[in-house]
Amino acid sequence: MQKQTLVLGERLRTIRKMRGYTQSELAKGICTQGVISNIEGKNGKENPSSNILFQLSERLGVTMSYLYGQENSEHLPTSKDIRQSEVSKIIKNLKTRRDYAALNYIVENEKNKSVHLSNAERQYLLWHEAVCSYYERKNVDEAISIYTRALDLQTTNQKADLVQRVELELSLGSIYYEEEHYSESEYMLLECLEKIQELETDSSVYEVMTKIHFNLSNVYNRKKEYDKALRHAKAALDLSVSSNHLSLLGDALYQIGYTHSLLGNTQQGIDYIEKSLVIVTLQDNQKLVSIIEHTLSKLKPTESMSED
Repeated sequence: MQKQTLVLGERLRTIRKMRGYTQSELAKGICTQGVISNIEGKNGKENPSSNILFQLSERLGVTMSYLYGQENSEHLPTSKDIRQSEVSKIIKNLKTRRDYAALNYIVENEKNKSVHLSNAERQYLLWHEAVCSYYERKNVDEAISIYTRALDLQTTNQKADLVQRVELELSLGSIYYEEEHYSESEYMLLECLEKIQELETDSSVYEVMTKIHFNLSNVYNRKKEYDKALRHAKAALDLSVSSNHLSLLGDALYQIGYTHSLLGNTQQGIDYIEKSLVIVTLQDNQKLVSIIEHTLSKLKPTESMSED
């Protein structure tokens, strides 16, 4: 029995960490955290009841036989990270299109059907739940509360998880901007930029960096620090082009044009904004098309009617 309980402890610890549970999270509603600790201990001094073991195996998505070493580790069920699935592509597309009603439906559906998630996956879904709470349900307090819960989740130091945490903080910084808390937004976004620049650059890092520069440009425009705004808008454009993230190209072009208009460079602003309109029209981003057309209508002088 001693050997069997040692196998149990090793396998429980391995699958618990793989699924992203702390000992307390795994034990919640089933047993005490101390029971889990004793099972996983080097001495294997805890041999749980069959009822407890069954509930633990159900929560972890494995069989009791696997935990007791009666199945080979090759039979350990694997589940694809939701962030690498087709669902994540849909979520990203809906965010880009600002279709928060559809996004809310997808997030709620994934929350209801996904049982065995890592903390990073939970954080991912909470992040987008917060986005929906703010932009779809217009509930600021609820959104910030959800962001806080997401950031409180302990994730790994793997690059994907670190990038996600920066994205989440970037998203919260955008909420502060929307609520006109510009100094708080600036502080958070500058911290995001510092954190992302510490990571080895790849496609995902460049994309997040582009978003940070774009959002900082927004903040500095509101603070009437137009030179800073233009510098960050140009940085967003350069990164979008060099990293081939064309989904952000229209936004960056628009931001440069809009900032030029605020600086009094009206025609230069119109030129950039018209380029952005071509891009977002091709991307079929109707909400952004409407925003750009409205801006152009205010910038372009009304043509005077010629007299016969």
